[in-house]
Amino acid sequence: MQRNKPKSAAAFSSAFALAILAVPAAMASPAAAAQLREHPAEIAALSGAAMSSTASNALRHITLARRNLESRNFDAADQELGKALGLLDLAQSAFPADRSLTETKIPLGATRRLITEAREELQRRDILAVDAALKAAEDNVAYLTAAYQRPLVEAHQSLLQATQDYTAGVYDAATAKLDHAILYLERVAKDGNNETRSAAQALSKDAQSLKADIEKNSGDVSSRLDELWRKAEAISKRSAAYVEAELLRAGAKSKLQSDMIEAKLHLSYAEIARFTLHDREQTAEELGLALNNMDQAVDDVAKAQSAPVLALRNRVEDLATEPASDQQQSSFVELEGEVGRIIEAQVNPQDDSVAGGVAALTAGEYETALQILTPFAEGNNPEAAFWLGDMYESGLGVPKNLDTALKWYHKSAEADWTAAEVRLGEIYFNGTETLQDFAQAHKWLEQAAHAGNSEAQQDLGQLYAHGWGVEKDPIWAYVWYEIAAREGNYEAQHLRDELIKTMSDGDIAEAQKLTARISPDVVGQG
Repeated sequence: MQRNKPKSAAAFSSAFALAILAVPAAMASPAAAAQLREHPAEIAALSGAAMSSTASNALRHITLARRNLESRNFDAADQELGKALGLLDLAQSAFPADRSLTETKIPLGATRRLITEAREELQRRDILAVDAALKAAEDNVAYLTAAYQRPLVEAHQSLLQATQDYTAGVYDAATAKLDHAILYLERVAKDGNNETRSAAQALSKDAQSLKADIEKNSGDVSSRLDELWRKAEAISKRSAAYVEAELLRAGAKSKLQSDMIEAKLHLSYAEIARFTLHDREQTAEELGLALNNMDQAVDDVAKAQSAPVLALRNRVEDLATEPASDQQQSSFVELEGEVGRIIEAQVNPQDDSVAGGVAALTAGEYETALQILTPFAEGNNPEAAFWLGDMYESGLGVPKNLDTALKWYHKSAEADWTAAEVRLGEIYFNGTETLQDFAQAHKWLEQAAHAGNSEAQQDLGQLYAHGWGVEKDPIWAYVWYEIAAREGNYEAQHLRDELIKTMSDGDIAEAQKLTARISPDVVGQG
């Protein structure tokens, strides 16, 4: 059962602004992935579990780098930091085409910059500076790891899966997913913060009512399920914005940055109120709060700095004075993106390093990114080569060209850049009739799986489970599903449980022994 995989940035509609909280859609075969991509409204970019796994694995590499630093093994420390950057590249490349999206971009970008700074200080052998940068990076990644394991994320995932199962006519599965959602929502209602507790209680009550109606086969279940997961999405988006704000506020370098963080939060809330909750009064209130924050930003900075903020503030005021019937969601999204770019400019002044090229790409400055990254990629820098591949695959500032993208991905992967190995594995796994090549998929996924990437581990399990590109082997399929599940991969856990139903007790016992022998060298390495 193949789910739609995290795709390169341009494959996703900007309507999926909540990519970090979306979930994988179940699919029947790898070839079906191309069909689902034709319906971007149904696509999910990266699950909470996958983000958590990626972040936690990056955290392990940072920790290993600090240990190597203590023993003065500088080359090993640098290698560990390179692996951490590769994983963060993989996470960042999975987000939507709207690269101004800051619910996730800035925490990832800030962490990448700290690691890059540590590597530069490592070359100068300024050990205190290296350790300080890595400690800050550890704090960021630990926060990310915890944030995306929250029950609210899992509740949203379960509700969306219930909607998909019900639409497919798999009613028992939809009911089971609703049970999962209710459990997670009850946990949020008990332990959540003030912003989410009451909302979670209401959603849980609605989910319980829906479960009963599924059993009665009521006619309006489909539309109510759709409404329910969209409400969960809206609440999750607000919660994610709080995570972003806390990360940024902790390291804010200017009053302008702090003011604009608050303005962006209120713009996000206004969008939710207008287009998900359909509450015009709350929309107007949130837009007013955003304007207040932007007015404060204008007052607190020099005139030269205030000009772009003032221009943007006037656009927000124009939106606020429009009749509600004329307001377009695209206008809210665009303004959020513009605020995000001002925040990003405060956090990440442009430079000519690889990190600067990635920052330019993230900010949508594609020509600058291409100019900075190309010489590095041609000079065999695997990170730069990966991002050039991403640009050509997605058509970001260059004509979309998969052959050129593959050239750069191969160059990066051959230098052991995990993000490139995963992308090649995905392309050959999910490819069109001419690109699908399970032997190539196996080659690159196996490398990434042994490096500890849970998405690659899951896919490798599927290759063995179905005999795609390798001899069919349920024992090895179990091993890789189990290892991925130990990394927090929810879908791999589900696939493992389904596989067990088809295995003999002897095969299960052998698979468990093999897992115990292999997992210490793999789990936590990615």
